[in-house]
Amino acid sequence: MNKTLKFIALVIFFFVTWSAGSFLQLDFEVIRKYLSSIPMALSGVVFVFLYIFITFFIWLGPKDFFRITGAILFGPYVSTVYIFIAEMFNATILFSLSRRLGRGYIVEKFKLKDAQLTQIDQINKNSSFLNIMALRINPLIPFRFLDLGYGLTAEPQRKYLTAVAGVSILRIFWLQSILSIVGESFLKDPQVLKNLLSEQPQILFYSGIYFVCILILTIVAGIGSFLKRRGLKKS
Repeated sequence: MNKTLKFIALVIFFFVTWSAGSFLQLDFEVIRKYLSSIPMALSGVVFVFLYIFITFFIWLGPKDFFRITGAILFGPYVSTVYIFIAEMFNATILFSLSRRLGRGYIVEKFKLKDAQLTQIDQINKNSSFLNIMALRINPLIPFRFLDLGYGLTAEPQRKYLTAVAGVSILRIFWLQSILSIVGESFLKDPQVLKNLLSEQPQILFYSGIYFVCILILTIVAGIGSFLKRRGLKKS
């Protein structure tokens, strides 16, 4: 398969997974009842498997269900571990898929010469862990986009997965802690979340600390990236 066909296959995969949620109607209540009916240890294994399989092919919808269900069934700590395992599996698969199907086309399409490619790759390879971590910990950036995007670069896969592992579990735990308290009621009535924040201000306090850490990490990563690029230009 040539580079163009590989890239087309990647685009088709992206389009199908992005739109699948609108035409595939899964009965999530059946899944939830099944997970509740089997032993806790087994339900954890099934939960991780279903999370990996379903959210890999359907990007919109299932992830919210699994995160809420996990928080309710397993609590914030255990559900964080299960979701973290599933997300790292998906990150590995999507990164590899993007690297194999997309990178060659990008290089060919933009007619990058060896010297240009070497310089770009050198910038990517010398980028700090902080650059990846700052993007990964930001709740506004979907995991899937980051996995696919970095797969198109020269970033070593091991370095990428190592960088995202630590901050992914923090981001997941922050969300699972909130979901374990509010459940799915806030999806039907946003006022529930507002009432929760007024009744338990510590949630707002710790969330504030979380976002301040995101801001600091982003600033430090940006400064570090700027200095490294400047150093490469001088050399």
